[in-house]
Amino acid sequence: MNAARLARKWSDAKGDPALMAEALAEEIDDPATGLVTRDFLRSELAQLETRLVGIETQLEARLAGIETQLGTRIAELETRLLWRLITVFGIQIALVGVLVAALVQVLR
Repeated sequence: MNAARLARKWSDAKGDPALMAEALAEEIDDPATGLVTRDFLRSELAQLETRLVGIETQLEARLAGIETQLGTRIAELETRLLWRLITVFGIQIALVGVLVAALVQVLR
């Protein structure tokens, strides 16, 4: 807002409230002042809300994809772990069998 210009207009208004209000309104509406209207702010907020909804949708989609990938990876790891446990258990059974056979041979 150009305070000097507003002061000059108010001085020219010579105390007339209508002219003073008009001068103030002109300064507020002047694009050079940098002031914004409620409608402008509402429009900007609506645009931001739209963008945020879009970002939220993208994040939800990405999270769903990550959840799917994690589920798949966990299933793969569970399968690998199960097979390793089965293998280790099988090796242990085989070793026990060998030890029992060796013990039978020694005890004969």
